Amino acid sequence: MGDNRFIKIAVTVALGAGLVTLGAGLVTLGAGLVTLGAGLAATPASAQSLTDRFKSLFGGKSDEPAANAPAPSSENQSQSELTCPPVAIRAGASTYAVAAPGKEPVGNDVRFQATITKTARECSINGGEITARIGIQGRVIAGPAGAPPSVQVPLRVAVVQGGVSEKTIATKAYQTTVNLSEAGSELAAALARHAEAAGAAAIVATTPYYWTPPPAMVLEHFAIIGAAVKLPLFVHNAPDDMAGSKVTAELMAKLIGRLDNFAGLIDQSLDWQFMIELTTLARKLRPDFQLLAGNELMVSAAAIGASGMLAPIAGVAPRLVRRLYDTCRAGNLFEARAAQEDVAALRQAMKPGGAPHLKAALRAMGRDCGDPRPPLLALDAATAKALTNALARTLADEPRGW
Repeated sequence: MGDNRFIKIAVTVALGAGLVTLGAGLVTLGAGLVTLGAGLAATPASAQSLTDRFKSLFGGKSDEPAANAPAPSSENQSQSELTCPPVAIRAGASTYAVAAPGKEPVGNDVRFQATITKTARECSINGGEITARIGIQGRVIAGPAGAPPSVQVPLRVAVVQGGVSEKTIATKAYQTTVNLSEAGSELAAALARHAEAAGAAAIVATTPYYWTPPPAMVLEHFAIIGAAVKLPLFVHNAPDDMAGSKVTAELMAKLIGRLDNFAGLIDQSLDWQFMIELTTLARKLRPDFQLLAGNELMVSAAAIGASGMLAPIAGVAPRLVRRLYDTCRAGNLFEARAAQEDVAALRQAMKPGGAPHLKAALRAMGRDCGDPRPPLLALDAATAKALTNALARTLADEPRGW
């Protein structure tokens, strides 16, 4: 069998510069094929030493020429004689923790931690080579400091020759994507049922953003979620935030035909042509179909048939946003322009920093919701103070506190 008895495959979950990992639940981190030369080649060209065969596989250089090699053994060598190299996790390399910027990965400063929990391998001989199919499974856990929706997990697999002093023959890096959110239509449907049982008034479902399925699959995704509950279902269309899957008026019309509880769409695209097409088509099929603006630009949305809006700025200036809404709902769009302009100015003040600016504004108004979760960073002290002063001047008649 050659010297493959002294070969093992070592796995690490870290790649020098670091591992960006985190998740919830059990995930498969990676699986692959490693072809191991075992000194069993059937032709002189493949009759290199075991070390040379590994190096060839991973792009290394040979230590000795293949010429004048000894005659190979039979190609029909029994699989029962195969010695499959074991898979081992190197000491100290099974777990990797990542901290918030400038922090140590301990306690509340841990963002994510990945751990290899299980390995497996299956070997076979074909044409004088051992092919090892390696499976690596692990658990990726979110820490208190927060995590992104998905991360790239780097792994390194090394082929090591054992003995008194181990020798690394070859090594290769791999990456796999770990999704940290509740991906999948059935999982989303389960969450919808949970929300219904908890007393929710409606379900809002976003377009898939981790995978980007074709329109027919997007339709099935929403149909599965909506069929799981009796609550009204709203589709949230935010193409800038959920890039990939596209919502069209025709797709929403098909969903109306599939679901009696499909109540409407929340649109954050600012695509007025799409919104007009949607209201025209959808209300022919379902007269009470609702279009909600996904932001505070209510005058324009109301002019094409929107009946409401999602307004994050309402947490900062509730009286101003309520005045805008009431005026638009009454059909007085010209009179609503003054409130709309004030809201637009406030939106511009929030726009440079997005969520961090919104959080800082809420704090300035006495409605502290904490700092944004990493990777978003809170405003620095000087910027936050300037924002607080600006809000004090422009929102003097707005309430403070809860």
